[in-house]
Amino acid sequence: MGLFANVRDRIIDWVMGGIDSAYEKRADEILDRREYRIGMQKEFIKTKPGQINDNIVINFLGLVVDRSVSFLFGKGVEFDFGEEEENDKAREQVDAIWADNHRNILLHRLGTFGAESGTVFVKLMPREGLTPRIIALDPSLMDVKTDPNDWEQITEYVIQYKTDDGEGNDVYHKEVTRIGDQPDTWIVETFEKRNSGQWVMTDSVTWLHEFAPIMTWQNMPSLQGVWGMPDITTSAMDIQDRANLVASNISKIIRVYAHPQRFGLNLGNTNSLEMGPDQMPNFTGTGADIRQLEPAGDLASSMNYLMMLRQSMMDTTRTVDISNVKDKIGAGLTNFGVRLLYQDGLQKLETKRTLYGEALCEINRRLLILDGMAEPPECDIIWPEPLPENATEETA
Repeated sequence: MGLFANVRDRIIDWVMGGIDSAYEKRADEILDRREYRIGMQKEFIKTKPGQINDNIVINFLGLVVDRSVSFLFGKGVEFDFGEEEENDKAREQVDAIWADNHRNILLHRLGTFGAESGTVFVKLMPREGLTPRIIALDPSLMDVKTDPNDWEQITEYVIQYKTDDGEGNDVYHKEVTRIGDQPDTWIVETFEKRNSGQWVMTDSVTWLHEFAPIMTWQNMPSLQGVWGMPDITTSAMDIQDRANLVASNISKIIRVYAHPQRFGLNLGNTNSLEMGPDQMPNFTGTGADIRQLEPAGDLASSMNYLMMLRQSMMDTTRTVDISNVKDKIGAGLTNFGVRLLYQDGLQKLETKRTLYGEALCEINRRLLILDGMAEPPECDIIWPEPLPENATEETA
């Protein structure tokens, strides 16, 4: 737990810097989910120094996020601008820009940020003589302001974080992208402050486009304003905690009773109390006998409870548990049967494809404008078939 706490303190200190309480609360929640995703989770069995640590983390949440992101982007995506010959240039430009930005890796990164925070942020950065950069922004560093009468109309994006100047002094950074005073413009302002000083503007640039250099969208729909729903929910984290507790207790029971402890009654004059698989304590008294300690409780019921928690995790997050599918494959499972098993996961996937697909098309429109195209053609997303198929059955 000491390493866990130290790592978290460093992350929190670097990300937040004590700038804004509402921002810190949201960033703290995002970092909580990130820690759960990578397996930095609570330990429930107290361990003394030098003692064996029986705590186990069975990272179901990490599995849920990996499967969700792979289900969405594992087979990639294609961009379609229609069959008109004049749109071939747009297709070539977009493909070249995404290739320069390592498309598949970037898409997986965006999907992971969305699963953690519920919201995805992307920054588009033009480069002289090069294709524009597509930057996946860490949502824990982000804040947004919206029109009071329309939360879908974002009026300001804020990026804020803290660094060290190399001499042990804190340097706070803030970049504010807000709607400009002139129509179809945005203003990008950067600020710094050192230690407990005042914010000082270091730069101000006018962005001469009707869209901002930053855009955002939801991972899953939410009614709580701009911020969407993550794959890692509070209820899923509670189930993860309970699963770790049960698994850790099972681990300790197996370790303690892996070598059943024998003890003797009235076998001699010694009364050694050394415990271990090669030791046998002896207790003086009448009537010589050798006995063995038996495990207390029902280990099978604990294992069933752990499996129930695993299934609850998959059901809560609308994730298909492969262990339930593989038992049915040998029974001649058809394509239709596979879709029935994956029905909930497929419906969740379609929702994500709608949100991410619309965002990717808007990114492509902005990229083409930044790359010099005045009127980009409309873009469609071609999603691959997510499930494996039986080719013979499809042909029939």
